[in-house]
Amino acid sequence: MNKLILINHVLNDVSVLAPIIAKGDAVLFLQDGVYNIEGQQLQHLVKQVSFSKAYALEADLTARHVTTENEFNSDCKPLKVQSINYNEFVDLTLAYQTVITL
Repeated sequence: MNKLILINHVLNDVSVLAPIIAKGDAVLFLQDGVYNIEGQQLQHLVKQVSFSKAYALEADLTARHVTTENEFNSDCKPLKVQSINYNEFVDLTLAYQTVITL
C-alpha cells in the first residue's frame, strides 16, 4: 500500500528519504516543510527520491509567503504541488493506510 509522507521541516539531506519513499507514495509539505518547494529544493528532492503526488498545506504556504510555482520532477518537467486546505488534509490522511511524519 502506498504511503503518505508528511514533511514538516527543511530537509538538509534528502538522501535520508530514499529508503522511506517509494514510487506511488505521496508527499505533503506542511509547516516549515513548505520551504522545500521553493527554488531548486524541490528539483533536488525529486532527483533523489521518487514519489507520484505532492501536496502543500495552503495555510502554511500563505503564512510563509511560498508559492507552488516553478516545480519540477526528475526530468525537469513540471511536477504540480497541489495546495490543500485542512479538510483536504484530513481526507488525505484517511486515504492512505500508512502516514509517516518526518
